[in-house]
Amino acid sequence: MTYNGNGSTGGTVPTDANNYQQGDSVTVLGNMGNLVKTQDGISLLFTGWNTATDGSGTSYKEADTFNMGNANVTLYAQWSVLRGTGPAGGLIFYDKGIVSEGWRYLEAAPNDQTSRAWGTYGHSVSGADGIEIGTGQQNTLDTIAGDTLANKAADECANYSIVNGGVTYNDWFLPSKDELSQMYENLKSEGVGGFTTWYWSSSEVGSGSAWCRDFDIGSQSGGAKDNTGRVRAVRAFRSIAPTYLVNYNANGATSGTAPSDGVHYEIGDTVTVLHNTGTLVKTGYTFDGWNTAVDGNGTDLAEGSTFDMGSSDVTLYAKWTTYSLRDIGPAGGYIFYDKGSYSGSPSWRYLEAAPSDHSTRIEWITGGSTQTTLNGNTSTELGTGQANTNAMKAQTDYTGGAAKVCDDYSVTVGSITYNDWFLPSKDELNKMWVNLKKGTDENGATYEPVDSFADYYYWSSSEYDAYTAWIQDFRDGTQYGGSTKLNTFRVRAVWAF
Repeated sequence: MTYNGNGSTGGTVPTDANNYQQGDSVTVLGNMGNLVKTQDGISLLFTGWNTATDGSGTSYKEADTFNMGNANVTLYAQWSVLRGTGPAGGLIFYDKGIVSEGWRYLEAAPNDQTSRAWGTYGHSVSGADGIEIGTGQQNTLDTIAGDTLANKAADECANYSIVNGGVTYNDWFLPSKDELSQMYENLKSEGVGGFTTWYWSSSEVGSGSAWCRDFDIGSQSGGAKDNTGRVRAVRAFRSIAPTYLVNYNANGATSGTAPSDGVHYEIGDTVTVLHNTGTLVKTGYTFDGWNTAVDGNGTDLAEGSTFDMGSSDVTLYAKWTTYSLRDIGPAGGYIFYDKGSYSGSPSWRYLEAAPSDHSTRIEWITGGSTQTTLNGNTSTELGTGQANTNAMKAQTDYTGGAAKVCDDYSVTVGSITYNDWFLPSKDELNKMWVNLKKGTDENGATYEPVDSFADYYYWSSSEYDAYTAWIQDFRDGTQYGGSTKLNTFRVRAVWAF
């Protein structure tokens, strides 16, 4: 009768010195030599013996008996990751079998943390609704960022730290709904872990509740966020080293979503900074990469750049900068005016020209007697182009012309449709000439002219008299107030934002 450690890394196998005849009763020995086996920093759980190395034979526990057959018998030690002791001293409750996204195992803390409320009742947390295995840490980061309640369950886990074997483990988080279920099934149901009553998950149900589990009876339900519940932190890992996440924050974006990096990085791992894959947009600003500080005064990190992971989670904030002249605007055109601050109703700061002309030649206005009748409701100043366009459209017998071409224009960029274009006023058209076509802008800076403009006349939306309207020659910038409305000139739409 022989015992085999089956890959054990310490201790000694028991020895049965008896010589058995066929039919003799054999009593199976226990792990009296304190066999141990480690894997990825886990002290695996000894679960008994089996006649096959892979556990596919007949299983035996200490003091089991069987009758000796007609050949020698070898019993192989059987080892389990589940309920083994993890690198941080807690119990392993999940093994996905392979390393992916930087982790394989989930380890529960050795004991409960301080009981806490989940968060603010009636307040929804963006991003904290993941329920699947592997979403707990992101939920935790989102809850910390999105709920201002102090000392909530997510904070309790994120602030937990333990030293084991000279290594500090500070990579804990509140488990997701499904992660909490695995903890119940593989620890509490097996009578280990010291669990009692009900525990919070990191998965939000809605503004007033989050998922929790009663560890006495196993049921899951949504609990009111302001209730005080038990908390057991967990961590994800692949080896003895702690792991950390890189979190991306939209930082005030008005549309789009921040990218998500689900990889759990060990210290020293190379992190590649993600691109703005969720098409984040902030009205009035341009996306300029990422920064380690919310105010942009930390370290700049460009899309696609790399850095080495440190010893804590990293949050990268979208960096927003104001537009400069000739920047590409949100609608894909060119910024040609910045008044310096937001004002007006609706509030605006920038003017953007469409990326190309909307007609080669078109009359200023058409329909009935509109070409010989005074509109009387247009202006020449900056900020009046939209009102001018509306006035032209409202004129009796109006059927079309330059204003209609602009008003009908629509473009979709990054799933956002921009359809509030207008014909620029006289002064707005001049800004377009100076800052996009002339070559020397209003600040004295020289630039390469935007080549989509023609060397020809462009209509403004500013009327001169009953028969004429203001135009501008984009060859030399000269403006004329006596061009008859029936003339056909080029049109470039603009919008304000």
